[in-house]
Amino acid sequence: DNQQTVQNIQDSVRVTNPVPATGGGPGETIEEIRRNAQAFFASQNRAVTAQDYKTRVLSMPSRYGSVAKATVQPDTNINNPLGINLYVLGFDSNGRLVSVNDAVKENIREFLSQFRMLTDGVSIRDGFAINFAVDFEISVSSSFSKRQTKFRAIQRLQDVLSVESMDFGDPIVIGDLINELRAVEG
Repeated sequence: DNQQTVQNIQDSVRVTNPVPATGGGPGETIEEIRRNAQAFFASQNRAVTAQDYKTRVLSMPSRYGSVAKATVQPDTNINNPLGINLYVLGFDSNGRLVSVNDAVKENIREFLSQFRMLTDGVSIRDGFAINFAVDFEISVSSSFSKRQTKFRAIQRLQDVLSVESMDFGDPIVIGDLINELRAVEG
């Protein structure tokens, strides 16, 4: 009888949020969730490896601010062999990569302090985005519209090279881009 009462109460609860949430970024993909879950479990609630730090900062609660991209490199400028440089970028209101502000960096520092090893030195630095262009030529089969085929080719490259699909240090392999263009119908 109590079970039924509890179920009736749970079924009757409704929530409406009249003020939408702001900030944050797009939801994680299934693959990102899988990788983050593995890394989170492996770290056992502490940051030991470079991947641990990256996972921690990318999964940081939104109340600390939002980090869109992060990477970790050894810090060669200090006398601590365990020192690291954590490079971070966020999104602006137009979805472009920008440096995160000092308040977010301080929040990252505070958030990571509960996970880092005592001997680790963490320097939070601005990452940078490199803007580039891809110049290509295609030959269109006579049975296809040149304009539509060109549009699909550009769209394919934009998808492959989008901010969401790339991370710090990802290589751009010309052969892969050629294969993507070859896969375009026409």
